[in-house]
Amino acid sequence: MSSSLHLDSNLQSLASRNINDYGRHNFAYIINAIPTNWTKEKLKEFVGSAKSGAQYFYLSNVDLVHEDVYSKFASNWMDFVNTLGHMLP
Repeated sequence: MSSSLHLDSNLQSLASRNINDYGRHNFAYIINAIPTNWTKEKLKEFVGSAKSGAQYFYLSNVDLVHEDVYSKFASNWMDFVNTLGHMLP
């Protein structure tokens, strides 16, 4: 199973779990080190499937192990912002 499919399936199942009777409004997803080779379409697909599980959602292709995530935005930052902006009700 590819890492992105594994990540997709893990996020999909998280929202359906009954964790201390918390609902979507109690969750935030912070995801770092997504593949840098994802297309805008793949990013949109992933965001669309994952954002339903959490009230707050942050996505970055900055790798926590090798980079300082607080010193810069991800190279896909504008794609992420635009994707979320187009998905708002």
